[in-house]
Amino acid sequence: MAEFGLYIHIPFCERVCIYCDFYVTTARKHMDGFTQALMKEITLYAQRYPDASLRTVYFGGGTPSYLPAENLNTIMNQLRSSFDINQNAEITLEANPNNLSYDKLRDLRDIGINRLSIGVQSFREEDLKFLTRNHNSNQASESINYTRAAGFDNISIDLIFGLPEQTLITWEQSIAEALAFNPEHVSVYNLTVEERTHLNKLVQQKKIRVQDEEIEREMFLKTVQTLTKAGYEHYEISNYAKPGFRSQHNSSYWQGLSYLGLGPSAHSFHDERRWWNVRDINKYIEILNADGVLPIDMTEELNVQQECMEYIFLNLRKKEGLDIGEFEKIGGFNFFETFKNPLEKCKEFIIGDNGRVRLSDKGFFLYNKICEEFVSAL
Repeated sequence: MAEFGLYIHIPFCERVCIYCDFYVTTARKHMDGFTQALMKEITLYAQRYPDASLRTVYFGGGTPSYLPAENLNTIMNQLRSSFDINQNAEITLEANPNNLSYDKLRDLRDIGINRLSIGVQSFREEDLKFLTRNHNSNQASESINYTRAAGFDNISIDLIFGLPEQTLITWEQSIAEALAFNPEHVSVYNLTVEERTHLNKLVQQKKIRVQDEEIEREMFLKTVQTLTKAGYEHYEISNYAKPGFRSQHNSSYWQGLSYLGLGPSAHSFHDERRWWNVRDINKYIEILNADGVLPIDMTEELNVQQECMEYIFLNLRKKEGLDIGEFEKIGGFNFFETFKNPLEKCKEFIIGDNGRVRLSDKGFFLYNKICEEFVSAL
């Protein structure tokens, strides 16, 4: 029996935020057509993996909370009739504060959603305006209170640091406001300028100046210090959890476990093979309606070098780091001989103990640069 984490990409948003690089559409008219196409995709995967069970279900996007509750209910019913969903499966839905009325949240609970990931991003009006979010700080606070009132006991709050006009003081205020709600989980992301975003255009036009890296480093280290002092485990570069509340779904990615991705642009991974769907809502619906085949855009088989790179990328993200013995089983070569140069060059940011290599807090901030050093040695 194959066990999967299941990711469903809900691509709909009321607006596209300035920094967003995910595949999204504001064409609400496609919601019902998308839902029907998704039903077919679920059925096709159930036929491909008839004995599959789901350890987790994750509705990402886009803005899954923007999709009407009746559509989400239809999707969940199809999943239950098509797959064996583990009894204690974590079922997460990403949500924006302006989509979370008390009644909507009660509906989500009834549907079977048991974990909410709320895209607050900031509790400061200036930050929210810069990020072109369509909620304000009051709505952010109200949505979290509504979520508790509706019976959710597993809430994650997303925050973003490194905004151009953000200071260490204003960032600390946002963290403090998030902690006041006592969430079970906090995800903290450094603002990045992705190529296909409007933010990138403004940076290229010199209308926006990116934040100084030293200030970003101070913000990152202050985040680690504040959240760990408050009882949160810093278990992955961007993620903090109270004991027992790590994101089970996202953790399966970092552990290299199998997952299926449904919806336009979604990625899947199983048996050292990766594939991803077409990045277009119209093509996605058209393929599933016309041919009844999976809307896969491309597939790749990982070779040994790619498996090694994947192992490094995924495991250096984690608090536990990478297991040297496991890595050598995959690659068939000596870890210390292969990575002698990057280990020496990055020794200030790497901790080695009990047959493992992991990054320090300062190393986590330099994760991308350190990974580049390891990959160049392969």
